[in-house]
Amino acid sequence: VLPLSAAGPVTDVDVMLEVSHESDADLDITLIAPNGQRVELTSDNGGAADNYDSTVFDDEASTPIVNGSAPFIGSFRPEQSLATLDGISANGNWVLELRDDAASNTGKLRAWALIVTTPDGPVCSGCSQFAPTDEVLGLQWSPGTATSLEWSPVPGAQFYSVFRGDQSTLPALMNSSVDSCLVDAATLATTGERLTDLPPPDGLHWFLVRAGTSGGLGPVGSSTDGPRVQNSSGTCP
Repeated sequence: VLPLSAAGPVTDVDVMLEVSHESDADLDITLIAPNGQRVELTSDNGGAADNYDSTVFDDEASTPIVNGSAPFIGSFRPEQSLATLDGISANGNWVLELRDDAASNTGKLRAWALIVTTPDGPVCSGCSQFAPTDEVLGLQWSPGTATSLEWSPVPGAQFYSVFRGDQSTLPALMNSSVDSCLVDAATLATTGERLTDLPPPDGLHWFLVRAGTSGGLGPVGSSTDGPRVQNSSGTCP
């Protein structure tokens, strides 16, 4: 049960969860709203594979959960639309119901979180347990300036960390060396602080943005062959 204190009607709902289970095909997972309305998130999907790992149910996701593969890492459209909850009161106790079709299996709900959006904005319950599951996309310079960045929002993000690398760290993108340092931890706004630290003559700066919550930072993407390693112990010198 997750209690939510929020005024106004629901305009959007996303559900995040982590489940350990020996056979996902035996699991039925349902969200129950404060008014008793039920939405089936997933029923008997995943075959004999294990677990739901940092799984997000979002009506706007591109992949239906029925087409996904366990452990269902990332965002998926639920079997029943969460939009059926639009218009109900967001305030009250939200319940996640898990039912196992086979008595011989065992499992555990490790964590779950709820993001309910009302006309006043999103309200998150239990989200501190999760790092974002989506990488930041759409990174670009703000129109008319080369000192401010913009990017697309990530569901559930509480802040964004902006990392900077330079020409000397480009080789580190191909190995496990530190490739960038922390410029700023921005607010929920999908734009970075003004970047006044100019690169040296004939040099360059490159940037990486990661979404974050109190549960950690989200993924960095896979655009390079090597692992991405950032120095987040302090801001860039």
